[in-house]
Amino acid sequence: TGTDLTEATQTVTIAQGSIGDRSYTANWTLITYNLTYDLDGGSVAMANPTTYDVTTNTFTLNNPTKTGYTFAGWTGTDLTEATQTVTIAQGSTGDLSYTAHWTIITYNIAYDLNGGSVATDNPVTYTVETPSFTLINPTRPHFTFAGWSGTDFVDPTTTVTIEQGSTGDRNYYANWTLNFSEFWGNGDGSQEYPYIITDTIGLNMLATLVNEGYDLGDSKTYFELGADIQYDNTVDNNYKCIGNGEGG
Repeated sequence: TGTDLTEATQTVTIAQGSIGDRSYTANWTLITYNLTYDLDGGSVAMANPTTYDVTTNTFTLNNPTKTGYTFAGWTGTDLTEATQTVTIAQGSTGDLSYTAHWTIITYNIAYDLNGGSVATDNPVTYTVETPSFTLINPTRPHFTFAGWSGTDFVDPTTTVTIEQGSTGDRNYYANWTLNFSEFWGNGDGSQEYPYIITDTIGLNMLATLVNEGYDLGDSKTYFELGADIQYDNTVDNNYKCIGNGEGG
């Protein structure tokens, strides 16, 4: 703009024969640059700018998050490797493009089989990408599996499936119910129908349960000696002591 110009003009020509002092002012249009992002499945709590110009105040990109992954950094314009902190300084120019990179998290699974065993071991680690799988239930001689308790479960559950997309370390505990009839007949432990002890095996099992603090139920459990059981002093540990041997 200036002498003899009514609007901003890109090309100003001073013709031969022109006279007089002249004054010209350069005019500028601020360039807006674009920023593009590939979050690779992640998300940001507060969106990063998608445009900027040379006057924009210095800003740092908000890092994204992604379930089951840790953020490994940005790659893209002016970056030679994955970088956790990317700052666009005031005065920068040019379109910018950034891609988020991720490291998958491996979670642990711990089991307490409580005296049981499994034919094939259950997984001890998994990731958010692991296909859904169901825990193999353990077995234990003389007991029936009553279910898993632990992560995400209030009550014992016989079928535990870890769905693809799950996260977090996990702990599971095997619960068991003793097969009472295997040792003491078909009674129900009531005073009317007590469990019947007829041999050393049944007597020793009762001692084991008492000594280990096994929960026999909320009410009293009755046992009855249904036969004479002969002590055999030629067999080591023919009988187990009930309690601590000191009146316990």
